Amino acid sequence: RISGLKTPNKVLMVCDIPEEEVDLPLENDIVIYLDHIKDPGNFGTILRIADWFGWKHIVASPECAEVWNPKVIQSSMGAVFRVKVHEMDLINLAEHMPDKKILVTDMEGVNVFENAVTEPSIIVIGNESHGVSPDIKAMANGAISIPRGAGSKMESLNAAVATGIILAAIKN
Repeated sequence: RISGLKTPNKVLMVCDIPEEEVDLPLENDIVIYLDHIKDPGNFGTILRIADWFGWKHIVASPECAEVWNPKVIQSSMGAVFRVKVHEMDLINLAEHMPDKKILVTDMEGVNVFENAVTEPSIIVIGNESHGVSPDIKAMANGAISIPRGAGSKMESLNAAVATGIILAAIKN
């Protein structure tokens, strides 16, 4: 009865929310930055994908869904406890990591499958509806894209799906 789900799991966990300590710069050569990811399901799925590919940190803009939202936790399938989420704006992150290029995801960017990410970078994943914010695009050193198949009529990819494709391309 205490769960918010119609058909909950038989286990319910109650715990303290840990205090966030950001130790910059992050050790990752490639840092994933989430720009205005509002959907808790997307946010949790991105954490799950990051965990799958071995990322230990994700940085989220202050406008993202709240990391401890029950839907984020559920869709992360436990990744929320293994991937540290740091909340900060991109300007602050970039100041602490000046050696990293800022690459935004954009339909007009360089094909991610053609070694588009070859040096330490901050990769910005944009909002589900509006893409990367104009102010963040203005800070970017470049853009990467996932090529659309011939004849595709789709406008865009889901933010979590795009993150999975990009991380797979980088790991490859």
